Amino acid sequence: MDAASLSSTSSLSLEIAALFGRWENIKMPDNKLNKKQRQAYIKDALDALEIQVLQPIQNFSFSNDMKWSQIFHERLLATRQLLMEPIVESHMEILQCYIRERRSGSWLKLAEDLYEFLLTHREDPDSSLVGRQPRKRFISSLTNVHKIKLSYTDKYSKEELISLIQSWGELDDRGIVKEVRSLAESLKPELLTKGEIILVDLSSSSLNHHTGSGLVFARFVQIISHKVNVYVHPSEKKLVSVDGGLMYRLPDEVKQSLQRCRQLENLLHNPADDLLCQLTTNVGTLARKYLINSGLDVPLLERPHSNLPLSAQKPLLLLKSQLLEFQQNPPQKLFEDIEDLKQCQLKLFEEKLEDKHSPVYIFPPTRESSLSALRGVDLPSEVIMLIDKYLVSVESRLEYLRQERRGLLDGSTKANLTTWWLNRTRSAVNEFLSKLKYRFDAVCEDYIERPPEDMDAVYHNLRILREILDTKEDLHSVRSFLRELSQSIYLKIEDFAEKSRYLLAEEFGERLRELGRDESDEASLLSDVVDIIDAAKSSGKCSEAEAEGFESLHNLVKDLMYLRRMKDLENNPTEKGGLDVVPITGLILGRFHRLQKELQTVLELWEGYIKEREKDHILNRKSMPNPASKSQILEEANSSSSNLNSHNSSSNSHSHSHSHSHSHSHSPQPPGPRVPSRKSLPNGSTSHTISSTLSLNRLSMATLKRTRMTTSAATCHQSVGNG
Repeated sequence: MDAASLSSTSSLSLEIAALFGRWENIKMPDNKLNKKQRQAYIKDALDALEIQVLQPIQNFSFSNDMKWSQIFHERLLATRQLLMEPIVESHMEILQCYIRERRSGSWLKLAEDLYEFLLTHREDPDSSLVGRQPRKRFISSLTNVHKIKLSYTDKYSKEELISLIQSWGELDDRGIVKEVRSLAESLKPELLTKGEIILVDLSSSSLNHHTGSGLVFARFVQIISHKVNVYVHPSEKKLVSVDGGLMYRLPDEVKQSLQRCRQLENLLHNPADDLLCQLTTNVGTLARKYLINSGLDVPLLERPHSNLPLSAQKPLLLLKSQLLEFQQNPPQKLFEDIEDLKQCQLKLFEEKLEDKHSPVYIFPPTRESSLSALRGVDLPSEVIMLIDKYLVSVESRLEYLRQERRGLLDGSTKANLTTWWLNRTRSAVNEFLSKLKYRFDAVCEDYIERPPEDMDAVYHNLRILREILDTKEDLHSVRSFLRELSQSIYLKIEDFAEKSRYLLAEEFGERLRELGRDESDEASLLSDVVDIIDAAKSSGKCSEAEAEGFESLHNLVKDLMYLRRMKDLENNPTEKGGLDVVPITGLILGRFHRLQKELQTVLELWEGYIKEREKDHILNRKSMPNPASKSQILEEANSSSSNLNSHNSSSNSHSHSHSHSHSHSHSPQPPGPRVPSRKSLPNGSTSHTISSTLSLNRLSMATLKRTRMTTSAATCHQSVGNG
């Protein structure tokens, strides 16, 4: 030990350390001696043990009320060295010989007690772990395999046990016997060895304030009535009864490493690590405050990239130059303040270490190295690293703003925004309909060719859409849905518009000010910018690159004009905006209208046909072995459609051969619903059915033409505004 260590160690601890030093020199003779020499050597060794070890230990224990565990722990604190396994074996050998040879005497009972202590404290005889908090990473490495289970209730719940026993009813006698034996084996309580080091949970214990944590290392003593009695302090003066909670055995590989200093240190939580983390945090706080007081806009770096306006580019460039200046000329005053802070906190920490009643504890063998590492930590380098981190953050934000500008000018930002609001409205409408139990599977994709499988679902969906589009009665809070969804989308649109306006004002602000224009008026700004761009392009003096730049700015102006027109139409639904400009509410309502038109088309195409088929089956059900179900009717309708495909195909081919000369004067007609031929109709079908189907064909042709006409979403929005 060095001088500093000796000066901080009590005189009692030094006496105990000296006693153990003498004890290590007392050893049993080797086999090279003859019998007489061996007996003389043993007598001298036992006398030395009695005088140099047992008598002083007796004095320590009586005068200081110290138990064996506390004496061994004081030795650890004084020497800062673990009591290794070979030394423990040597001590036990000499004690065993003393008990065998000196069967009477005043020191026999003391020797027996000391031997019993070493026998039950083979794991961590110095109690370096007892009562201490484990490292978090060690706790995370423990699994259910290491949990201590005291009774069957820790292994099976009541319900699990009942279910297990009931399952035996399906087994034969041999299987039941096997299961019973297996269960009995698994229900045996854990066999813990007296003195074994375990982990116990003291979260609900009054001792938790001492350890500062729930899980601590403890020394097992015994189990009484499903309660575990342990020691959680190296003095072992008071038993603690742990009732339930988490308890773990140490893994075998950990037990094998309890004699290794480095492995033991890795098991224990080291408060020096906490202090270092606290110092680093305090340095960061101190440096940040210093930079802000020096005029640096550090809070700008704490804003998310997406919340940065384009106007942040100039402050970021200024901040970058200031940080580079600090990097080249480090602030010495700040470094001095940091060093004073470190020394002050180190002094408080070391005072807590010397207080035996303090929960602050560093593994004694590595205590000095831990403190030395704390004293030598280079905290000013943390400031330099913080400035480097700030510079990286500045550059990252500048690059983000450059990409924002490029996206505004090349139109990709507007395109992404448009895609986003189209997807957003579609998904929101689908979600809204889902809450109303809308059946999205009611209509198939090729509904022109195939009838719906469930016509009731079509009626159900159509009723929902009619209620949604009812301008007189708002049964489903549609107005609230339209308002909330459109407002959330317009917030994004306004963010795009704000960035675009800033970009235009930044580019043309000086020229506009020269003309005496007001940059705050958006309409005036856009009009004046268009005039400036047109004048520059028509002058013929701008280069090709400048012309491309003007073209990008001109497109940006058109984007802003479009968005402005959208908002105008949103605020004035009765105003006509043309087919090219559709407000958000119009898009939402257009989705509802398109779904409604689709359902109406399905009804016009297939409702009459299915009703006729059902009627025919009702009339003929007496002559059929089994009444036709609705699914059979739909299958026959599909089959009829397939037969008609081939019929129409040959008819079209024949017609085309006779009208080839007129192919350029007549547009081809869209295919209507397939009319079943007489051969495809089932037996018993009448000419009335064919006539009805042909009438349906004519009606469907007209309907198909109507559905192929584009229904403007803006018109839908306008009709709701009128309503």
